[in-house]
Amino acid sequence: MKADLLHIIEQNKEIQPVASSISVVPFVNYIKGKIGPGQGMRTQQLKYVLDRIQSFPGWDKDIAFADIEQYSEVFELIYITLSAPVTDEEEDMWALSVPFSPTIFYGSNSVYRFLQSKTGAIKDNIIDVKELEEKAHKRLSTIYGIILERFYAFHYDGTGAGDMIHHLRDEATGLNKYYRIEFDSRFLDVSYDGDLPQINFENIRLVDDNKHGALEVLQQFLPLDKFKFHGFSIITIKDITAQHIIEHIKDLIVNLAPGQTIYQDITASLKEIMGNDRLDVSLTPVIKVNGKFVTNTFDTLNENMMDTCTRYNMPMCSYVDSIERFAKDPQIIFRKNVAEVIDGEDEVFPMLREIGVEGVVVIPIFFQKQLVGVLTVYSWQKDALNENVLSGLEPAIPLLEQLLQTTIDDFQITLD
Repeated sequence: MKADLLHIIEQNKEIQPVASSISVVPFVNYIKGKIGPGQGMRTQQLKYVLDRIQSFPGWDKDIAFADIEQYSEVFELIYITLSAPVTDEEEDMWALSVPFSPTIFYGSNSVYRFLQSKTGAIKDNIIDVKELEEKAHKRLSTIYGIILERFYAFHYDGTGAGDMIHHLRDEATGLNKYYRIEFDSRFLDVSYDGDLPQINFENIRLVDDNKHGALEVLQQFLPLDKFKFHGFSIITIKDITAQHIIEHIKDLIVNLAPGQTIYQDITASLKEIMGNDRLDVSLTPVIKVNGKFVTNTFDTLNENMMDTCTRYNMPMCSYVDSIERFAKDPQIIFRKNVAEVIDGEDEVFPMLREIGVEGVVVIPIFFQKQLVGVLTVYSWQKDALNENVLSGLEPAIPLLEQLLQTTIDDFQITLD
């Protein structure tokens, strides 16, 4: 953990400024409310944290940016109090930020590594200018949600309020990554300059479905420059790439139109789940007519097969023959090292060795105990294939079963 002031976004017209200051007073008040009458271990821990924080000179005053490092121990106590005992701070992306400001002042080493380049500047792929307007709207919704709850006991669930999903392209692999950014605003005090106006919340409800309507009304009645926030926000960043992509695959399949194929999109998504640009994926439906494997199903599927053959410099007939042989005895094939020749191996392996494939996994996909397709993962890098990489694909298997069976059903319809 370290104390280091980091401005994630410089001044931008999309981000409306908010008067705010760093303070641990709201956290101290929160801890006081959690200390019970007993003498249990948790109570003793909270009392220790409370006594330690209050022993710091000026703990009850706003903390200036220049004094951040002097309060490192206080911030560490906050982290220890709020984090699970087994949390690894080298992996946990956790930070304290100035209230509703894109500025963090304390956090785990991992969160700084995530945000900063080796030069200390914010990484180029962190900020997407195209998404700033949407993120600014989410921020504003969250701000007014807190204002209305604190001053009017009114729950405002504005459009876009809450956690954010942040997408970026991994610098090392070039693949898409998705992160959930969670905000904890429990440790904030809000003050208002002047007398609070009366508000007819029925009018707000009428425009609540409009993306900006409710916020425009609120800003007229409750201008942001009348408020000041004291305390800190907690930011937690979690990698949700696998979950997000699984949902994307699910949406593709649910919205699949008859005759439409989405195989290239699916295989690209599976590659992103594995997170390695040196891995390739192919997905082939096993469609049979009169017991014979059919390849000329749909034009787009033929293109998918041809793309696979072109990529691996493999004749179409050899690829089809290998699928047919596999379909006769569909078992998982896991070859981490294709260079190692195994007696009785399929004749496709010499071709794979020739083009530089280092590893391969072939997985049969079944629907109601019937083989409906073959999922193949090719590795162009030694030791890139392992059980952990493949376990990431497991949540997608039921969806692939559904997709492959739908493809077979669509083909059967064309025969009727």
